[in-house]
Amino acid sequence: MSRKNKKSARVVRSTSVKGAKRTRRAASRPPAEASKVDLGVAKVNAPLKAVIQKAKKLLAKLTGKDVATKHAVALMVRKVTSDEQGKKYGKKAVKNLMAALKIDRASLYRWGKVVEVWPTRSGMEKVLSRRNCHGDPITWSHLELLAEVPADSTREELLSIVLEKGLSVRELRLQAGVKKTRKGPTKTLPLRQVGTIWKQADVLMQEQLRWSDTFSRLSVEPASPEQKESLEKLRDACNASLAAIEAVLAKDPASLPEQASSPQMAVA
Repeated sequence: MSRKNKKSARVVRSTSVKGAKRTRRAASRPPAEASKVDLGVAKVNAPLKAVIQKAKKLLAKLTGKDVATKHAVALMVRKVTSDEQGKKYGKKAVKNLMAALKIDRASLYRWGKVVEVWPTRSGMEKVLSRRNCHGDPITWSHLELLAEVPADSTREELLSIVLEKGLSVRELRLQAGVKKTRKGPTKTLPLRQVGTIWKQADVLMQEQLRWSDTFSRLSVEPASPEQKESLEKLRDACNASLAAIEAVLAKDPASLPEQASSPQMAVA
């Protein structure tokens, strides 16, 4: 074999070896089309994997008005989120579930509220059997909002109004007086913030002593329209603060009043 042919043979063998190494490395890697969600599912335990696979199948068939299917998925999600100790689905079950189903914590919270109010399929089917004035069943967004209403009687009354008048979600929100849901449940107020509020209240009490002369004069002399308006705002702000304190002491967040603006008192 000539020198030229020997050199060509070595190049061919070298190329073949490199090609084989690349092939083995490629085979050891995860498939290019595999998403992080799929990799996460592979690492979870069998019970959670079964829930995720079943939920993903249902969500793949989900349409915009398919409330029953979404409720079925929410029931499965509720089982996972209720496993607080992670004994059945694993300690990171909620995180893996959110990644696999591509839903955020706010959605988990809202879904949980819906299945808390309507915990059975039969109960949800009963709600969906009712029709509004346009002949359509209630939507999932309406149910999420109704689930925020604490009283059963009020919720049922609002449901009847929605169906009778065909209210939109925005109209229902105004009717129910429910604020937009934050991302998850409200966190506990830190103790230092409560202390700050108390210090501000203490300053307000000290200022009240300085205002005593102004109040004494206003109780005798006729107040101007501007002064009267300022006093009314001050009264409303004080009443709102008292109502908020009573609601906290009674552990009833639903009765918290709307935040009032700080009044600017007009003096003579």
